[in-house]
Amino acid sequence: MSKVIGHRGYPLKYTENTLDSFKEALKYTNGIEGDFHQSLDKQIVSIHDESTCEIFKKDALVRNLTLKELRDISNNKIPTLNEVFEILDDKEIYIEIKSDNSIVPILQDNIKNSNIQENKITIISFNENVIKSMKKSLPNIKALYLIETIKDTDKLIQQLEHLNVDGIGVSSKFLDTQKIKTICDSKYEYHVWEDNNLSTKVLNFFKDMKVDSITVDDIEKANKVFTQP
Repeated sequence: MSKVIGHRGYPLKYTENTLDSFKEALKYTNGIEGDFHQSLDKQIVSIHDESTCEIFKKDALVRNLTLKELRDISNNKIPTLNEVFEILDDKEIYIEIKSDNSIVPILQDNIKNSNIQENKITIISFNENVIKSMKKSLPNIKALYLIETIKDTDKLIQQLEHLNVDGIGVSSKFLDTQKIKTICDSKYEYHVWEDNNLSTKVLNFFKDMKVDSITVDDIEKANKVFTQP
């Protein structure tokens, strides 16, 4: 059965990428997905954009601020990765890396010093260099290369072999049955991330395709679809 993952927690109920959002999502899902940047003082923090402007209405780059400064701007709503680890309670986490390769050794230390089992962690990124570096440094942890669409399945499979990743995460807007089936039938995993509101029809499409996971905003709607026999 496909896993249902909370996209940035449960953003329909709480501010995305916050502990409240993650905690609510964990009540209903197999796990959570969050976006992570590196702060000025080398903390891994959960926020989608490189700037704090969109969510917290103060225009500052995450990489130029310390954790304390980020806490002040967000009214203590921006958590660290370690804080997110502490609430997982044996659920899974999909860690989307938004920074460059310099975050890799910090992430390695965070995971090593946590009590999280490696099979509960999946690293995801749109950046080829980051995901390749992640897999090299953390070979036992699942890594997914994020993409918007699939143009040529043969070339994509060659690319995945080069990156040494475990699979892909693809936009929910991509609905080419044959290409999805080709990847699903290969040795690589096929995961879906929500790109705009998902209809019940589209959710059922991915259920029928037997994708490995689907990361969604409307968790309870997805659960109704994916838990039906």
